[in-house]
Amino acid sequence: MPDNKSQEHKIQNFEEQIEKMISQIMSQALQIAQEARKSSELHTPTFAIQSYNEQVKSTILSPMVKSKS
Repeated sequence: MPDNKSQEHKIQNFEEQIEKMISQIMSQALQIAQEARKSSELHTPTFAIQSYNEQVKSTILSPMVKSKS
């Protein structure tokens, strides 16, 4: 039985390490996405950004609001 406990402990440690790695990767991906967005906003005319934001609202947010009501 001690081998079982040891194996379970190793598996738990491994799972925790994977969760930490995934969390770090997600944080890095979010930072990259934010930097890319900032960069694209610097090189995109304001009217294009506003138009894009309106498209996002109408295609993503409107159906979500309708489904909730």
